[in-house]
Amino acid sequence: MAKALPGLRLLLVLGLVLMAPMARAQATYRFDLPEQLLADSLRAIAAKTGTNILFDSKDVKGVKAAALRGTLTLNDAINRALAGTRLEAEHTTPTTIILRRRSA
Repeated sequence: MAKALPGLRLLLVLGLVLMAPMARAQATYRFDLPEQLLADSLRAIAAKTGTNILFDSKDVKGVKAAALRGTLTLNDAINRALAGTRLEAEHTTPTTIILRRRSA
């Protein structure tokens, strides 16, 4: 029985690691961001959610984001911030999102 415990612990840890991205995607956050530059909105979303949001400053230069108010998931907040832009979000890890220009 004692030999089975390390294997059981490993399975438990692996299960928690695999469930973390799902929990992050479903977690909600309270946002109260004014209309502002997209880069500032993205930085605020990243800080609030503990997520790395990577983007090319040339892609967001001078682009405004609408006010973001309400209780939203990370994905909803990102999608609302990117509305009307030519950018899309790609989750590369549970805590990292890269923004890219949409393919034509």
